Formats: sequence, C-alpha cells, structure tokens
Amino acid sequence: TFTPATTTTLDCKMLRAVGMFRIIIEDEIPSEVKKMEITAGETPTQWSFPQHAGITPTDTYSVSWTSYAHGDDGTTTFSIYILGSDTEKHYSVTVSAYGADGSVLKTRTFTDVPIRNNYRTVYTGRFFKDTPFSAAFQVEEDWQEYDAVMY
Repeated sequence: TFTPATTTTLDCKMLRAVGMFRIIIEDEIPSEVKKMEITAGETPTQWSFPQHAGITPTDTYSVSWTSYAHGDDGTTTFSIYILGSDTEKHYSVTVSAYGADGSVLKTRTFTDVPIRNNYRTVYTGRFFKDTPFSAAFQVEEDWQEYDAVMY
C-alpha cells in the first residue's frame, strides 16, 4: 500500500507468473516437417478467477508453429510458457514434428520436466537424428623438429 502524495518513487521487483520450457534443436529440421508442436500434460491453462486463488489444470496444453527461423549457429528454438507455481512442479512434455498430411514424423517425450514460475527449463540436443556423429583426432606425442640452428 502506498500513497502517491507521500510516496513519489517505488522500486518494485516483478516476477513472472509463468515458467518457460524451451527446446533447442541442434540438427537440421527436415523439409518435410510442416508443423512443430509442444504439448505439456496436466498443466494449468487459466487462472481460477471465481475463487481468486489457484489455477485450473487441464489435460494438455499445446502450442504449435508452422514457421520458424534457424539461428546463426544452425539451431532452432521453440518455447512455451506454462502457468506454474512458486514451487517446482514436474510435467511431461512432448515435442512432435508433423508432415503436410498431419502425420507424425518424429516425436520425443520428456518426463519429469521441472517447471517453476520465473524459471526457464532448457533442453538442448539433436531431435531428428538418433545417431550422434563423433570424430577423434590424435597428435603424435613427440614434436617433429627441424635442424637446430646455432647463432
């Protein structure tokens, strides 16, 4: 409570009333993918205004994209905001890629995803390719040496 006549400045810290789930896809999204969708299970989607407290959970909350941009590093990022709480809660989050005919081309489900208001949970990795690429390099133990020069 403040009175504008006596309090002329306020220094307020605002906290987000949502948590964020972000997935960063490191591999290329195939051209046949026409829609990406993130679905979070058993998440609230609205405030319970009649009770003026709490939130109403639903079976699923989903957000989809039919266009997206790749970052300069080749990654693609998708984020959804979930009405969470001030304490950490765990959700099941499914990310799916769909073709033009609506068929699922690839899906991954992440269980036990921590979500909390004002916190961002980030999952990063290859989404479409299951086999990681690996390379190994070796350097000879001893240096090669030119003839010594006396000066």
